[in-house]
Amino acid sequence: MERTNDYALLTIKDCVREDSGSIMLKLKSDCGTAFAQLHLNVVDIPKPPQGKVEFLEKSGKCVKMKWKAPKDNGGKQVTHFIIERRISGKKSWIKIGEIDSKHTTFATNKVEEGKAYQFRILAVNSEGVSEPLETEEIFAGDPIGTKHKVDGLLEDTEYEFRVVAVNRTGPGHPSSASSSVVVRDPIKPPGLVKGLHVADSSNSSISLAWQQPDEGDLPSGYILEMRTEDTKEWSKCTKIPILGTSYTVGGLQERQKYFFRIRAVNEAGVGEPIELKEGVLAMPPPGKIGEMLAAVNAALTGALCLVSFLPAGLTPEAAWMNKGTKRFDTGLYRIVLSNDYGEASYDIHVRVAGQARDMLSSACVSVSVLPTGTSLAAALEVSRRSPTDYPQLDPATHRTGTSLLSHTPDFPRPPINLNLYEEVPNTVSLTWDHSPDIKEDGSAHYVILKRDTSTATWFTAAEKVYSNKYTVTGLLPGRKYFFRVIAHNDIGDSDPLDSRDSWHINKDKVRRGHDCTMSCAFLGNPRPVVTLYKGNVNITANSKFWYNSTSGVCTLVIPACTTKDSGDYSILIENELGQEKCNCTLTVYDKDDKSLLDSVTDSLQKSKHIMTMISVLIPIKRTVQRVA
Repeated sequence: MERTNDYALLTIKDCVREDSGSIMLKLKSDCGTAFAQLHLNVVDIPKPPQGKVEFLEKSGKCVKMKWKAPKDNGGKQVTHFIIERRISGKKSWIKIGEIDSKHTTFATNKVEEGKAYQFRILAVNSEGVSEPLETEEIFAGDPIGTKHKVDGLLEDTEYEFRVVAVNRTGPGHPSSASSSVVVRDPIKPPGLVKGLHVADSSNSSISLAWQQPDEGDLPSGYILEMRTEDTKEWSKCTKIPILGTSYTVGGLQERQKYFFRIRAVNEAGVGEPIELKEGVLAMPPPGKIGEMLAAVNAALTGALCLVSFLPAGLTPEAAWMNKGTKRFDTGLYRIVLSNDYGEASYDIHVRVAGQARDMLSSACVSVSVLPTGTSLAAALEVSRRSPTDYPQLDPATHRTGTSLLSHTPDFPRPPINLNLYEEVPNTVSLTWDHSPDIKEDGSAHYVILKRDTSTATWFTAAEKVYSNKYTVTGLLPGRKYFFRVIAHNDIGDSDPLDSRDSWHINKDKVRRGHDCTMSCAFLGNPRPVVTLYKGNVNITANSKFWYNSTSGVCTLVIPACTTKDSGDYSILIENELGQEKCNCTLTVYDKDDKSLLDSVTDSLQKSKHIMTMISVLIPIKRTVQRVA
């Protein structure tokens, strides 16, 4: 500080911003004291913006941030802020925008989803630019783990999904698209089947019955499994789920013990199994013996064979007894059958037609019992023979030398040469060559099944088909299906005959008088305006059409379609940055118009019309179109 008689000089070298403030000058003499108040303002660049940057949005399309103004503006008003960005792993900063000092928030869409970025904010006044306030590294679009729940989907709308792996250097290649899925209310797997029990049994079959579960959603079928006593591995009794609540398992080994368990199944999955408490022997229940046929008449010139099938566990002892007449005479006959479980008898009236007594002597009666392991039978035969030709009973087994021809049933052979074609929209007609066993067995038939490519479960389309042609109806437009034909007889199912390739159900045609719904998803930023056209005519506000656009999905409904509604439909989406347009051809046919239907089907086989929607500036992951 320098002082003279008439002034004082205070010099502050290398002033800094902190030197700013009030300076008081005090003058003192013999006459008194005086004060002078001075203010020093050292002008400098502003301090950096305050605090930690808060991110209000970190989506794959936009990053929005917020900060606080500098604590010290450097003695001059802050005019604006500069925002810069750099990609993770890079050294250079890129200016992405400026904003007036009145605002302390900033949003940018100059990001790529999945990439990591770092931002910094600088304050500016007339003296220069402040030091930067830097953020931590963030991702544009928060990465997720290996599981994620997607919200905001539209009911009855079909979606596909894909996943992109992300690290600090950016996103990788996307995965292949998932199987398509239609959004519906969740379905619960069925609960435990109730009341599984044995309804009947024989030497080669066991019949079981049960009740549907009380818990879970209704089952669409049941999976019945069995195993023998000497194994722990379960095997399915049928190739397809059982539709009813009872089933007879055939082709079993006599007197072999079998164990059974059953599970209910629906589209949501398979329920828990319930098992019979004890094994079941392949043999009739104790005390049950079959009945013989009723009384008959026989002529002397012919032969009569009466057969009674006996579902017994052991070969029965058989004895014929005649009441009141000779054995080869007309009269009442009784067959007595016995096995380990008891004894049963049945009376048969036989009348041999003849006028002379000596003619009756040419008739005879014999008993035939089939060996163990085949269908057991007792037979009464009345034929024209001489007395010396009478068969003699074996006293040990009560068998004669007479035998009955028996055909051993087996699983049917599968059909061959399955062909598919579409005669009517949303249906598929199947033809095949007959299984040889279907023609030979009058009770045998075919079972038709279908399977959507998005699931591994087969569902029954028809349970009893006796011809070699069937049309499957009720198929969903836009879906792909496999088809299966199985021959079935009393023993069980044949090997399946499957279609080699999936069959695609076309979308872009609708029957006259039905409602038509066209919908598609779009995405744009800023939010685009949607306009609908039929040909070159704007139909957005037309009262005939029902139009709705919410949550990025545009839906157009044409109630009670007529042939006049056929034509080209298009959708235009536009915002201030651009526009996109796409088209769809709608054909409305009459169910009785065979010529139009044939032409539509032929054209659809040659070319496919699909409404596809892409976003303005930002591509979307999935395009949706559904025609009801």
